[in-house]
Amino acid sequence: MDPLHADYRTAAIGGERAARRQLATIADRLRAELQPGETATWVAVSATLTPLLAVLTNRRLLAMPIIAGRPVQAATAPFAVRLGKKRILGQAVDVVGAQGVTVSLVLTPGDLDQVRRAAEVPAAASGATSPASVSADSSHPVAPPPPGSVGAWNWGRPVVTWQDAELMAAAHLTHLGFPGAMVTPGTGDGGLDAIAQGCVSWPV
Repeated sequence: MDPLHADYRTAAIGGERAARRQLATIADRLRAELQPGETATWVAVSATLTPLLAVLTNRRLLAMPIIAGRPVQAATAPFAVRLGKKRILGQAVDVVGAQGVTVSLVLTPGDLDQVRRAAEVPAAASGATSPASVSADSSHPVAPPPPGSVGAWNWGRPVVTWQDAELMAAAHLTHLGFPGAMVTPGTGDGGLDAIAQGCVSWPV
């Protein structure tokens, strides 16, 4: 796993031969964790109480304890990113996978940006099952919501427009189990945000 040796963040740990051997052992553990067809695309050190390697792959986010023998956490794409408190060594963040697994990390601003970009990648591109899309009236096309931890909406994304609110409402109906959720047309909908079989949503 060359990035473990080349990256300045992990190279700083390996100033001695013993530390270098430890990094090589971690690389072997990472290879063993990867599934067939899965490739690691990014590695960072998380400054949590128990130091972790945060590894993004084309399918998952892995949190590998540097200390051998401790379990590896894996959050499956698509992800939702939830910010916690700022720490001295970085930003606390919870990354929630599609199956509800939460990985807690402390990341530098640059590493946090990398995780956020990964959360914005569509599920199909990451190799995960594509979430149910939310459609709209053909005369008022609305793009499907971005991927997230519980369906089609990324719950870590801020709602800044009325379109965002309607997309989130439709995704929430899908998450609750109502089939056929869709955003209503922009006009003439009586104030409704989204509809589904047996359910409607409107602002209060």
